[in-house]
Amino acid sequence: MAISLLERTAGQVLVDLPRSTPAYAVVPSTSGFARNSLVRLTQAGSPVQVRVLAATDAAQNRLNWLNPDPTQRGPREYPVSGFAPGAPLLAESLTYDLLVFYDGNLATLNQGLSLVPEARTYAGILLQPIDFSAFFNPPGVLPLVSMIPPPIAATDVPAPLTIVSGAQVQLTGGQDGLAMLTAQDFVDVGLAPLANQDDVSMLAVPDILIRPEATPVFLPPPPADPCPVCPPSVLAPLALPVIVPELPPIFSDSDILAVQAAMVDQCETLGDRVALIDPPWDTASDSGLGIAPVQAWRDNFDSEFGGLYFPWLFAPDPLQITPTRAIPPSGHIAGLIAATDLSVGVHKAPANADLSWVQDVTIPVDRNDHGVLNMAGIDVIRGDLGRPIRVMGARTVSSDPNWRFINVRRLVCMIRAALEMTTRWVVFEPNNQHTRATLTASIVRFLDQLWVQGALVGATADAAYQVVCNDSNNPPATQAMGQLLADIAIAPSVPFEFVLLRLGRSEDSLDIQERGMIAAGSA
Repeated sequence: MAISLLERTAGQVLVDLPRSTPAYAVVPSTSGFARNSLVRLTQAGSPVQVRVLAATDAAQNRLNWLNPDPTQRGPREYPVSGFAPGAPLLAESLTYDLLVFYDGNLATLNQGLSLVPEARTYAGILLQPIDFSAFFNPPGVLPLVSMIPPPIAATDVPAPLTIVSGAQVQLTGGQDGLAMLTAQDFVDVGLAPLANQDDVSMLAVPDILIRPEATPVFLPPPPADPCPVCPPSVLAPLALPVIVPELPPIFSDSDILAVQAAMVDQCETLGDRVALIDPPWDTASDSGLGIAPVQAWRDNFDSEFGGLYFPWLFAPDPLQITPTRAIPPSGHIAGLIAATDLSVGVHKAPANADLSWVQDVTIPVDRNDHGVLNMAGIDVIRGDLGRPIRVMGARTVSSDPNWRFINVRRLVCMIRAALEMTTRWVVFEPNNQHTRATLTASIVRFLDQLWVQGALVGATADAAYQVVCNDSNNPPATQAMGQLLADIAIAPSVPFEFVLLRLGRSEDSLDIQERGMIAAGSA
């Protein structure tokens, strides 16, 4: 990474010295000058002076070095003197452009930076890191460090920077912060902000399983031929110093479990997303212990809002250190789920589908082990008989058989979110027969579309869903409390099982609750 500084003169005028005073300068125009501008005064034969502009007077074409109102003067305002009245005096308003280059390409451009702390474009403010505390509540105070310029006393006038215009300066000694990374950073900085995002439907934290590798050091090129036949070529520029990469730590199993547990907890608390869980490397590498380690890891979870995928995947190495690199599967699973949602719908199980760019798996799973893992709620990724690598499971890590499949969980999440959005009009409506009939018709229309699309199972609409919003579940006592209830039963996978939802309005709020599975005949 390199930076380059350019000096800019926003305003440049000749001062009318005979009409000027130590408190102000008379100029042809005040364009390009503003309060707190850093002004350089140059005259042949006299020392260069620098002032902070107190104010401008466009009507009288004046640059005020001292504020006309003594009560409004700042600590950096000083009069101007010591220039010969018969020689031209040049006044320039100085700003700086900072260019940041990464791998030789322009990455960032910051224009019009000022060295005056009171200026609106003060570099020490504009170049500070982003304060993320506005988006979430971090455990501590994030330090905000100014890059340039260095701090100055309250009464000092900043000195212009001595720079070579256009020259690039290579930055050294920086840190990425990866070595100080902790598991709590994933929870506080990674997961916590996502809790406020309604559009999130899946969570995955593959980086908690990161296994960093240092960039390999290659042998130097062979020495040049001491007896060249051709004339020597033009010397190439000197190579940049070798940069030692900063590597993140390898997290322990307890750290991994803490982050994944926080991820599942967020999904259960919000009820609108699912967690894609990766097994640790030790459980997914060929250690000779077979599937026992991943079975033990599975025992850490019991939630309908999470799915555990096994084993890891071999994908092409983008760093080209080796032909392939072992990576956690959650990234590919998230892509597969997104593609399935777009092509078919949320109700389609994200399984029995090829994984693009996957060359192999870290542990081959045979038919017998596949059956054992499937019954344990572990979704196996395998490829055999010449078939591409495929996901061969779509189960959750729940012990409740009613929430066995992750597509059922996600379908109910989608229905809840859709009902919350499409029934907001019910709030503050009168709790009468007309409102209940209109609400029922709205819900039936939505569920009927899902049934036609195949999201709900049943030979008839009555076998696929049922909506009850009448006097039977809205007695006078309930109405007197300002409540309106709609019981919704849906069959997302098995025609003879229903998931019961209860949509309720209480005074000025709307709530949807899941009431579990019920038999079809009792819905």
